Amino acid sequence: MATTVYLAGKMTGLTEEEMTSWRKEAEEYLTRYEIKVIDPVRAGMGLEEQTSRQIVAINKYLINRSDVVLAELNHKEVSIGTIGEIIFASSLGIPVFTWGSEIKVICHPWVWEHITAAFETLEKALVNIRDWSKEGNK
Repeated sequence: MATTVYLAGKMTGLTEEEMTSWRKEAEEYLTRYEIKVIDPVRAGMGLEEQTSRQIVAINKYLINRSDVVLAELNHKEVSIGTIGEIIFASSLGIPVFTWGSEIKVICHPWVWEHITAAFETLEKALVNIRDWSKEGNK
């Protein structure tokens, strides 16, 4: 059975391009290794009138169906939603891999204690998820 990766990351205040460019790169890489990807940006497309309760419920549903979470921490402004996704996934026992240069800025114990592994670049995180998946860590 294929590994499924949920792509968590900042959305608020970003353009569609800023939200999706790294997610597209991650999906292209991971699918080459038969790893499935859940992109919450695409999952919410066309649902402009969602309430905050619906957004969180959809994200929790999608995380619950994932084997690992890849969270982007590459912005100086902390994404409360991404932190929530990290903590939620970790509380379910789902490993959380993060990437981004701002992990040092977001170095709060509540964040660090819910991260399985942190990498400065997307490429390093993707390689580690690929290797983790190959080792059968589901």
